[in-house]
Amino acid sequence: MHLCGIKVGEFSIALIQGIDRGEKSQVTKFVEKHGDHSFQHIAIAVDDINAALKDLREKGARFLTDEIHERVDSFGPIRQIFSRKFDINIDSDEAPFFEFVERPRADGLFHSGESFSDDFARELYRDIEESAHKDDQEVFVNNMSK
Repeated sequence: MHLCGIKVGEFSIALIQGIDRGEKSQVTKFVEKHGDHSFQHIAIAVDDINAALKDLREKGARFLTDEIHERVDSFGPIRQIFSRKFDINIDSDEAPFFEFVERPRADGLFHSGESFSDDFARELYRDIEESAHKDDQEVFVNNMSK
């Protein structure tokens, strides 16, 4: 997939375009199901990802993996983890989800004109594809009333 970061004031967004090869990408499947004016996932910046995950897990939140991904993208080091899908009735490769991100950067934001590295885009795509191919039936939360 192609990724591009845009910053307007204090708001940052990453735009994603699917690249289909041998089969449809999860990005393409998502757009076909929800339209091109929807979001696949929302990234939530946190100061301390370990503390945030501990709190969320205590409230019943579930994530695609137990480990936090540590990578470097065009913006510098990043620590991230992806939630499970929101809705049990939607296939994993068509479902919205959350991404929790910790960036040890002064401003922690994307800057207009910057883009993600090809390696970063491939790793992100692979993580989401692996979840979709597992026929994952778990959701992000069953009950967060704690």
